[in-house]
Amino acid sequence: MSFTGSLSRVINSKWLILTGEGLCIVATILFVFADRPERYWPFIFPAFVLGSAGAMLTYTHTNIAIFRTSPSSMAGTVGAIFNGALQLGSAVGISAVGSIESSVEATHGGPHSYAGRAASFWFLLAIVCVEFISMLVFYRRSKEGLAQEFD
Repeated sequence: MSFTGSLSRVINSKWLILTGEGLCIVATILFVFADRPERYWPFIFPAFVLGSAGAMLTYTHTNIAIFRTSPSSMAGTVGAIFNGALQLGSAVGISAVGSIESSVEATHGGPHSYAGRAASFWFLLAIVCVEFISMLVFYRRSKEGLAQEFD
């Protein structure tokens, strides 16, 4: 459950989403270097905390931004498309990460090697960086007023 929804009244959704994406970038970098069990507390635990907070900020404020820009008559359709895209992206992403991990493990050391997981985290880092750059370049706050014009 997100407790950050009311932040969008004070802070621009673009910056909240970018903050969430930034937290996800930091978390993914920490995961890449967590290659031994003794790195749980300095790397993995903070990565889970930062990644969860970043995902919460991103998901919550993406929803808010999408519904601010869509006409109220299309809210159900917009919500369905957003959630459908989210589910499809999750399924494809999990499959891609699993495929990368298993193929690297098969060629570089077996199931007890960290190489496959590290490769999958590098892939995830690239995806999150692309998301961050896309939000930075393509998100326009000026479009939020258009939803009221169509009502």
